[in-house]
Formats: sequence, structure tokens, C-alpha cells
Amino acid sequence: MINRLSDSKYFSFSNKKFDFTRVFSKINWNEYKIPNEFIIDKVNTLKAFKYPLVEDIIKAVKNGKLILVDLNESPIASNKTGDIHLNYKFPKTIFNIQGIDENGEIIIYVDLSYKGKYLKSGDVYTYYDIPDITLFHMLSAGYIQYKLVSNPNTSLNSDLYTKISECYALIMTKIIDNMFPIISSDNTSASKLHFLSMCFCMENMFGIDKETACKHAMKSKFVTDKFGVENETQYLMNDERFIGCDHVNEYPIDKFCKIICQEYEHIDEKSFTADLLHWKYNYRLGNAAVFCLDSASCFINMIYFGKYKLGIYNDFIIDQYLKIASGDIIKDIVQIIKDK
Repeated sequence: MINRLSDSKYFSFSNKKFDFTRVFSKINWNEYKIPNEFIIDKVNTLKAFKYPLVEDIIKAVKNGKLILVDLNESPIASNKTGDIHLNYKFPKTIFNIQGIDENGEIIIYVDLSYKGKYLKSGDVYTYYDIPDITLFHMLSAGYIQYKLVSNPNTSLNSDLYTKISECYALIMTKIIDNMFPIISSDNTSASKLHFLSMCFCMENMFGIDKETACKHAMKSKFVTDKFGVENETQYLMNDERFIGCDHVNEYPIDKFCKIICQEYEHIDEKSFTADLLHWKYNYRLGNAAVFCLDSASCFINMIYFGKYKLGIYNDFIIDQYLKIASGDIIKDIVQIIKDK
């Protein structure tokens, strides 16, 4: 199963400061639901799109598995909570929020406020305005998360987590190499960095055991010096794991940085910390990537929205980093989701 957003170091820090857990317990989510009469026609027009999952997505909306909300504004006149983002500092870049319905089943609230807005005639709400293609992609990302959390077997599909971890590594190696030149130094060092980044993604974001993660990472076409990685990677020779942290004094991303420092003599723990990596990550990929460094759902959203250039992240950089990935990653993810 993919890791929880609350497992992210930087969401945890924000939660401690703004107490989102308390805020969520007070929110009447129904008051932020976009009324059917304002949005259902747009949902129905998605049938004309020749994309996979269209029928499944429309069905999920109509069956109440995907709940469309706008956390900027409630159309209910009696609402007292107001703008969740403004009043409670809740990040606008968390687009999908997991919930439980009255039957105890998982649902996903899809927040459209980043790209949509209500239209009014005077003080009367009349319509919800969002481009059809944007609506489709935001719903698609929400549906992918719904499938991953409602059916754990989906997230344990080795093709899925291997492809995503490869994308994660392609981005991570570029970010780290920009801080400490590694890729151009020698083939073994570059292969090792890609290998370790893939392992971290699989272990931390998907809960895959170390042995399995290492086996899949070693098969990557970007680990070109497999012999060198096998013989020079300390991580393969010891009992260290990227997980198993207390999530108070240490998070998996902290362990990742420490292990990288152990593997590369020219990188020390003072100059390569999770906080410095996080700053660089956001600088390159955009402030919307604030939780993508160590949250599976946020990272998947980023590569999905980046693929279709929704203008939420630094789409140009994402495209540049991932253009050498094996095949069409989003098409592959969607196909795996559909097959499940």
C-alpha cells in the first residue's frame, strides 16, 4: 500500500504547526461539495474523450467514490468555516483527500479549487467553471489514488511501483547531481545513485521490502554498471533500510540522505540534509512539489499533471527529466489501474 500523506516529513511539520487533523475533524465536507447541478453536465461531457478510464471515472463520481469539492468556498450560505486554504493554511497542492463514507468505505475528495471556481449572478451561485480537459485530468489523478488506496493489491503490482520508482529516480538523480556532481563523474557512481533512489521510493512510498526493491532496481536500464553497484554499494552489504524510523526525530527521507552521504565520500551530512534536498527539489520543480519528495500520492499527481502540462508544477523541468523514461509512464500506470 502507498504511504500515507501523514508519513511525509514536510506534511508532518505543517500539521504540527497548523493542526490540520483538528481542522478536518471540524469540517462538514458536504458543505464544500460542488452541487451536482453545477458540475454533472461537465462530468457527462467527458464521455466524448478518447482516454482510458473515462467510463470508470464517471461511474466513480456518480457512485460517490470521487467527491468533487472546492475548499476555497462553500455554496452553503450558513457555512461558517469559510476558505479552508486561507483560514486554516491548508495547502492548495493537496488535491486528493482520503475519507470514509457512512458505510465505512474509502472515498476520495477531489479538490478542484486550484483550477476551478464558482460563477455567480449577484450573490446566487449559478455554475462551476473549470476547463473540461483540466477536470478530466484532476479526476483521473483522484481515481488513480482511489484505486491505489481502496485496493492494496494494485499498489503491490511490481510493474507499477517499478515504473514509478524509475521516474522518481530520474528526477532525484538530477536534483542531487545539481547539488553534488555525480552523474558525470563515473558510470558506477551514476548507476549507484539511480539504484539507491529507486530503492528508497519502493521501500518508503510502497512498503516494498529491501530485498525485493533492490532486485527490481538492479534491473533498471539506468543502472548500467550492475557489477559496480553490486560490489561498491554499502547499502547492499549491510542491514540498513530506508524505513523503520520513529517519524519524530527521524523520517525515511533523513535516512536516505545519510545513506547517500555514506556512499559518496565527497558528500558530508552537513551539506546534504533532507531540508536542503527539499529546498532544492521545490526550487527545481515548483512550490507545488512541497510534499512530492516523500509522499507517493503527491509524487504521482506531480508526474501526471506534469505530463499533461496543467501548469501546477514546473512542467518543463518534469518533461526534461522524464523524457528518457521507459515508455509512456502515465499510459502504463493507467493501464495497470484499468486491469485491476
